[in-house]
Amino acid sequence: MTSTKLRTASLAVLFVGLIIPAAAQDTHVKLYPLLIDLAGWEAAEPEGASMDMGEFSLITAQRDYTEGDAELRAMFMIGNNAMLNNDADMTYNSDSESLKTEEIDGFRVLQGYDKEEHSGVVTVFLSHTETKGALFMLTYRSIPAARALELAKKFNWKKIKETTAPLL
Repeated sequence: MTSTKLRTASLAVLFVGLIIPAAAQDTHVKLYPLLIDLAGWEAAEPEGASMDMGEFSLITAQRDYTEGDAELRAMFMIGNNAMLNNDADMTYNSDSESLKTEEIDGFRVLQGYDKEEHSGVVTVFLSHTETKGALFMLTYRSIPAARALELAKKFNWKKIKETTAPLL
């Protein structure tokens, strides 16, 4: 191989090695518009990350919200770590916490609540394949579980599912 062809081949490999991962790194930014403004809540700028290591990938996007002492964090997770799918019905209730799964608007939803801290999580299982999955989580502090679920429903779960499904 001539040195010109070798240089061209080396530049092509370098180009592919640098450009393709850079494109993958921007995937999370495409999810930011799904992290909506919530009326009455102060919202931080969205942030996230994208990682692709062949068999392992993870894309996250999140946004924090505050209203007085109350705090929310809305987050999408797409990838191998998000492949959990909760098909089983579960209900747990104690004096200090509760945990339940149910179907809401066609989605499996896991709700966990710490009664003493008035904090918890609403996890919406959006979609999954054999090796990857996508979920939406709303963690919260200083608000009742019912209000947190109302706030989680303000995010368009169907649109989020449509947007994240091609990333699996």
